[in-house]
Amino acid sequence: MIDAINESQAAAKVETKTKIIGKDDFFKMLVAQLKNQDPLNPLDGTEFAAQLAQFSSLEQLTNLNNALAAQSQFYRNLVDLEAASLVGKVVTLESTEGASSGMVSAVHYRDGETYLTVEGKDYPLSSIKSVQ
Repeated sequence: MIDAINESQAAAKVETKTKIIGKDDFFKMLVAQLKNQDPLNPLDGTEFAAQLAQFSSLEQLTNLNNALAAQSQFYRNLVDLEAASLVGKVVTLESTEGASSGMVSAVHYRDGETYLTVEGKDYPLSSIKSVQ
């Protein structure tokens, strides 16, 4: 019965913390593992190579993720620039009310979306069918 109480108290104290280790942390752990290995049972070369390959794959995925994030931001900037260049131009729009035309007087950004003000109404950038 005492063991059950101790186990439940120990379980209650468990906290979940996640920390992402970086390249330097990985290499420190790898060097420590090599320094402290059992001389009679050294680390298998294939296991070492597998660990390096896994870390290399993880690093490449991280680099790819960073590149995609930068590309996404670049695309967003291009969309914003395109929207700003439409101010003063006449556009044809398609909306739930049908097709309409008018001059773009302003650009607004709401909830991550770009809107154009045409004839006093806001339309999403995606509703543009033509620019004159």
